[in-house]
Amino acid sequence: MNKWRSKSSAIVKRILTATLALGLITGTLFVVPLVSDAANEKVDLTKTCSITANAADSQDQYIDADLVTAGVLVDYYKVADAEGYILSDGYKFKVTDQFRGKLTIPDEMDNDKWNALAQEALTLIEEGIEKGTPYTVAQTVELGKKFSGDAGLYLVLARGKNDVKYIETVEQSSVNANNETVTTKTKVTIANGIDYIFMFSPEFVSVPTKAPDPVTGEINTANKGDWIYDTLIYLKYNVEPRVGKLILEKKLTVYEKTDPAYFLFTVEATKNGKKVYSRLLSMLFTKACLQKITIEGLPAGADVTVTEVYSGCNYKLVSSGVQTTTIQANDTVKVQFENTYENHEKHCGAITNHFEPVLNPDGTQKLDDNNKPVYTWKAWEDRGEEDQN
Repeated sequence: MNKWRSKSSAIVKRILTATLALGLITGTLFVVPLVSDAANEKVDLTKTCSITANAADSQDQYIDADLVTAGVLVDYYKVADAEGYILSDGYKFKVTDQFRGKLTIPDEMDNDKWNALAQEALTLIEEGIEKGTPYTVAQTVELGKKFSGDAGLYLVLARGKNDVKYIETVEQSSVNANNETVTTKTKVTIANGIDYIFMFSPEFVSVPTKAPDPVTGEINTANKGDWIYDTLIYLKYNVEPRVGKLILEKKLTVYEKTDPAYFLFTVEATKNGKKVYSRLLSMLFTKACLQKITIEGLPAGADVTVTEVYSGCNYKLVSSGVQTTTIQANDTVKVQFENTYENHEKHCGAITNHFEPVLNPDGTQKLDDNNKPVYTWKAWEDRGEEDQN
C-alpha cells in the first residue's frame, strides 16, 4: 500500500546559496487523476499509463511568460516497477536494476519519507552526471506534454533545456515549534528564464493511481474507486528575479582647486511598469579623475534612468545629463558621465553632504504635491551600501 497527501497550500521559506538568495515554496505537487476507462476493475499493470506535468499558475503574467522562455523539460526516471498482489487488488514496488541497492522504498510511506527519498534519488542523479555515468531517463518531454510508460514509480525532474548544470544545493531555513531557526540542505532543479530563475523540487509519482480520499486528501492505492491510468500533475516551483549590476561612471577632465567638486545623480529603475529601485547618489572629487559607483542586485529586465541633477557650481556636462540602460542577468551594464571645469569663479559649499530619499511607512518613495521625489540631507559617511571607488 502506497500513499501520500496532496496539499493545497505551501509554506514560504527563505533559501540561500553561494550565488542566489531564493524563497522556496515547499510541499508536494498537486495530483489530478484524469477520467478512468475502467469501472471498479482490478488493477491492470499491463496497460500503458501516462503522466502530464504542468506548472502551477503563478498569477503573474510576466512570470508565466518568462517560464515559457526557460524552455522547461521534464525528465521521467523509472525508479520501481509495479508488481501486483496474488490475493488482493493493488500493487507494490520493485526497484529497477539501475537503482537497486541504492534506493529502498519502505512499505509505509508518508510525505516526509517521500520527500526524503526524492532527495536521495536526485543526489544519485547528480553524482551520475558528475562521474560521466548518468542514469537512464525513461523519457524526456516538454512541460505540459504527455509522458507514456509502464506502470510503476517515477522520479519527475523539471529543468531548463539550456541549463547544463541544473541541480543546485540550497540551504533552507525555517522556524520550529520552539521558535528556533532550523537550517537544512535541499536539492532542487533549476530553469533559467530571461528575467527569472525557476526552482523545482524533485517529485515521485506512481501510476496507475486512485483519486484522493475526499476526507483526508490522501492518494492511496487502497482508496475506493476506479484505477486511474492517466494522471495530470502540477509541479510547484519558486521564482526569483535574475539580477545584474549597474556601474555609474563619472569622469572629471579638469579640476579647479579652490573647492572640492560635488555631483548628484538620481537612479530610477522600473520593471513591468513598477518602480524597483530609486536612489539619489553623490560623488565628491578633489582632483581630475574617474570615479565609479556600483549598484548590485538590480532585477534583470529593469529599465534604468540615471540623471545628473547637480553638476557643481563651476563645472559643466560634456556628456548627456540623462543616461538609460537595461539590466542584464548575471552581467554588468554601465552609464558614463563626463564633466569639465567652467570658469564661473563661484564658491561651492555643502560638499560633505548628500541626499537620501524620504520614504513612506510602507517603504515606498514619498512624493510632493507635484509628484516629485522628496529627499533629505544626510552626512556623507551615511551614503549607504553602494560601493564608491
